[in-house]
Amino acid sequence: MEETKISKQNEKLISIIVPLGPGESISPQLKVFLDSLDNNNAIEVIIVAHDHESLGGFRNKFKYTILAHQGTRSSSMNLGAQEANGKYFLFLHGDCYMAKSTFSLLMKRIVKEQTALFYFDFKFYKNSPFYYKFTEMGVWFRCTFLKTPFGDQGLTISKEIFLKIGGYNLKTPIGEDYYLVRACKDYNIKISRIRRHLYTSPRKYQENGWLKTTLYHQKMWYKLISDYRKGTYRK
Repeated sequence: MEETKISKQNEKLISIIVPLGPGESISPQLKVFLDSLDNNNAIEVIIVAHDHESLGGFRNKFKYTILAHQGTRSSSMNLGAQEANGKYFLFLHGDCYMAKSTFSLLMKRIVKEQTALFYFDFKFYKNSPFYYKFTEMGVWFRCTFLKTPFGDQGLTISKEIFLKIGGYNLKTPIGEDYYLVRACKDYNIKISRIRRHLYTSPRKYQENGWLKTTLYHQKMWYKLISDYRKGTYRK
């Protein structure tokens, strides 16, 4: 991916990039969060959507850029990064959200620490079934002891590091976030936790069943580790 030239006039501090696949949309919770952000020159929001016609409510906003793209999730995020004017990229799923104070803390941390891959604590939407906490605990364990956050935790990275590691891996059919984190580790980039919640929809768990979805994710987790060690999808 070629580096996008940024003029000082258009440079932002952070670009929020939201990839949307077929049938996906921006959740009401995320839209409320995005609309709440201050109208200043530090922030921009880039939505890379497969079905972009459904995003009419986001047009003509001061900070929204809508890109039509029908590629993979990896290529969508790479495209968003290529078009972004931010010094830092925050990648968000379309069905997550955070408190405005949480975002403010992120802004302070990236200015202070700069060279790190940042992530938030995983949390399901409020009023989710109590046993969903076991999933949250599992994510906490993975991040605390294995330093491996996933894409539903708001991965945030500087443009400089993103380009250095080559962006998102376009070869892997799944787990592009895992490969991004592993690439950061290979370059000795610090994995830094933001001790605030990023709330994620439990929709997939509710539709497919909590246990079935949990077991599937564990299976895919082990497959990602195996594929990475074998170099199956190395760039």
